[in-house]
Amino acid sequence: MYKVLNIGLLSSLLLSSAHAQTQGSLSAVTRARGPFSVYAHFHSLESSTSTTDSGLLKLAGDQQSAPGEFPAPASGLPDYRLASMFPMLSSQQLDLVQIDGFSTGNDLLGIDVSGVIDPGAQGVWAALMFSVKKTARGRGGSWVRVRSAEFGGPGVGADIMSHVFAGSVGIDQQLWGRTFVEQAAGHIGHAAAAEIDAFDAFAPLIATNVNPPNNLIFFPNSNFVYLSLTNASATSINALPLSPAPFGDGPVTGASILRFEWTGGVWANHQVYRTPAQLGLEGEGDEVDAVGYDPARNAIVFSHMVRPGQSRPQLEVSFDGAPGTILTLSHGDGTEPLHSALGIRFDDDIDALCGIDPEASTISRYLGTPVVVGLPQSMSFSISRVRNGNPWDVAHMQVSGWGNAARMDSVVNFYAVLETDLNNSILLGSVARTADQQSVELTYGIPTVPEEGENFYVYASMIDPLSGGMTNSWVQKMRF
Repeated sequence: MYKVLNIGLLSSLLLSSAHAQTQGSLSAVTRARGPFSVYAHFHSLESSTSTTDSGLLKLAGDQQSAPGEFPAPASGLPDYRLASMFPMLSSQQLDLVQIDGFSTGNDLLGIDVSGVIDPGAQGVWAALMFSVKKTARGRGGSWVRVRSAEFGGPGVGADIMSHVFAGSVGIDQQLWGRTFVEQAAGHIGHAAAAEIDAFDAFAPLIATNVNPPNNLIFFPNSNFVYLSLTNASATSINALPLSPAPFGDGPVTGASILRFEWTGGVWANHQVYRTPAQLGLEGEGDEVDAVGYDPARNAIVFSHMVRPGQSRPQLEVSFDGAPGTILTLSHGDGTEPLHSALGIRFDDDIDALCGIDPEASTISRYLGTPVVVGLPQSMSFSISRVRNGNPWDVAHMQVSGWGNAARMDSVVNFYAVLETDLNNSILLGSVARTADQQSVELTYGIPTVPEEGENFYVYASMIDPLSGGMTNSWVQKMRF
């Protein structure tokens, strides 16, 4: 059994399996990618831009081809394929399912009882990843506005963006209040015309979380999903002669939020978790098109399709204890709706979201945390570890943009430093980078072990090959 407490052993294991992958320039937007750019995720596409609404798996790292259907999970773990989630439907009837919002219920956002996101008061860090309709225009100076302009019109609908909340504890303060384009459509493997309409960053981890090391992965809601359907899908399913009714009493609409439970190796207890009336919506004309669930506050976070003449905030919250009370999701002092901070106009449409605090502010073994250690730049460094089966996992590290450095042909060195021994570093690998490459990625093997492991700082340095000097550095923290 490998034991990762031995720094020398870790060094030899990492170096024996290191290899590099460079990513070409897919869009100018890569200059601003943030700390979540390398993440894998579950997502679905709007039916008008896809031949199927099956959940899709975007793998860790940038993708050169379109994502495939979300695969079968490891034995006994939650299965996010449509046939598993909707067992009451035949294979032909599954074609009627059009997911409009999706969450595994692990959106730890630091929401207080007033609907204000205040991670500092709760001693955590938090961020939101989101996508918008391709018709969104955005506020002046926002990334939504910039990306729409790059397309010369609609085309931002398959981008995944992020926003890190000010006041977050244990995360680099350079990130506070910043919004990034983490994954443009091309990084995910989609054409610009695609439209992502549901998104969750934790489903891939949950579905592969075999025999996890103690205290190293934290999913309060690994046995639930929360989702919504389009109005057309709900209407079609209501018309089926199903007995008993698939989601309990009464019809389902596009403005309903459903919850399913994974129990005994199957999805069961299908229920309407919020009715349209409880969300202050109309059953026929409205549609919930983004869903999250914060298990620390037992709160549904949602967005709804904008109808002409509406002026409701784009992001709202409904607590389990008072499901009929709807609060505007805000931040800071509570006076600004959160959608404004994201650069979203009230008449734009957020149609996918996922809250990010993967380990309740502990140091994760699976997702890097951009912490401050005195280096100048952490914002565009992202790490994700993928469970690949014994004896190896695969870690993906990616840096993007140029920070304060000029574009140049250079070399990016990746290192790991044990938190308790900062004087000794391990070179994980080196990647050559040309001046026109906006991002580079290193993948390497890590032994899959049950031990708790130790904290490492993982950092990357860009080296000028002519002078040998370091021109930029990035850093995150993980457990190995």
